[in-house]
Amino acid sequence: MLNQNKGTTTITVLITVVILLGCTVTGFLATIRRQNEVKNEKWRKNAYYIAESGVNAAIAQINGVNKKVAEAPANGIGNVGTKDKPESFAGGTFYTTTLAKQGANKNIWIITSVCDYECYNGNLVATMKPLTPPIPGTSHGLYGGDKGTVLSSNSSVDSYDSSQNDYFGNRKQNGDVGSNSNIQVNSNSEIYGNAQAAPGFTTNIASNTVITGTTANLAEPLVFKPVKLPSFTTPNTAYSASGLYNIIPSGNYKYTSFSIQSNSAVTVNAPARLYITGDFRCSSNTLFTIDNTNAGGVIIYLTGQFVMSSNTQVVHINNPRRWPEPANFRVESTFETTNFSREGNSAIILCSNTTFYGSAYAPNGTVLLNSNTDFLGAFAGRKVDIDSYSKVHYDESYRNRTDPDGEEGPLTLLKWDWNLSKKK
Repeated sequence: MLNQNKGTTTITVLITVVILLGCTVTGFLATIRRQNEVKNEKWRKNAYYIAESGVNAAIAQINGVNKKVAEAPANGIGNVGTKDKPESFAGGTFYTTTLAKQGANKNIWIITSVCDYECYNGNLVATMKPLTPPIPGTSHGLYGGDKGTVLSSNSSVDSYDSSQNDYFGNRKQNGDVGSNSNIQVNSNSEIYGNAQAAPGFTTNIASNTVITGTTANLAEPLVFKPVKLPSFTTPNTAYSASGLYNIIPSGNYKYTSFSIQSNSAVTVNAPARLYITGDFRCSSNTLFTIDNTNAGGVIIYLTGQFVMSSNTQVVHINNPRRWPEPANFRVESTFETTNFSREGNSAIILCSNTTFYGSAYAPNGTVLLNSNTDFLGAFAGRKVDIDSYSKVHYDESYRNRTDPDGEEGPLTLLKWDWNLSKKK
């Protein structure tokens, strides 16, 4: 009986030892697994950081070497290291390949970074596009430079979005007004939006005014980019039109001056660019028509004054959306105002009872809207001055448009695609 009890005790002890050993082994193996998981997670993160560093190296090379990034791959810029000779980084390696001018609009960049770290291979694909600048002078309904912004009594500024509808029945409250100097808002004027002067300057508000947005100072002043005049040289003659049936076909034209006589009309077929080395003048009761049948819009570049006399109209026809879109017409003037207190010395003058769909930009001169002018679009000048009973309707669609003549800027990320695999 004693021997039987001893045997039972021995078996119990052995079983206990086996169980304890099993628990110890299981715990040890679990610890090893956890350590391996931690190590593998660290490797996976490091592999990603190495691949990300490869993309950043390619971007830095592209943005740092080329002002116009779309030309970079022609010189091999953006290809950092090679498959045979990768770059070493943080205990691993990477190399990048860059493809530019991809996609339907030829503005997509694809940078692929291939990395090798410990037991992992990774591919990080960055899909990017260059930043493109906005059309100068279209960030606000009206914006004055260092000579300020003045709204005379009973004038108004509001907004609409021409990509959605015509102005009528589509009025919005984003008709922002800005200035690199002071803003003067005279009595009974209405701004359905912000009225913001640059840092250090003031928005001065008279009695009985309406401003629905903020009057806090801007974070920084607007940079007025110079007008980039075109290079075409023909026909280099004066243009003068009388009568109702004057047509300028699509194309590029250079004129020494441009004039439309009273009670006359001129139609310009888009796309067209008019480069005028003198003045552009429409006499009273004239029509200047933009025919958008072929799209592309009309731009006028000039070194002289742009003057539309009383009762003139800018008319848009054959628009795909069935209503005028201001972005299809633009005036850019290099004219320098020398006397900012004299209206006749303005760069762009829209006289009373004028209707204008488009944008106007005169970084060196005054943009003047006389009384009862109806302006739909955006305009900016070294000084802007709108007289009593004038109305400005800012087209918010400009916020989604970029400058076709602007230099492409640094690359900006659209999306990342990351793939990681263990080495076989």
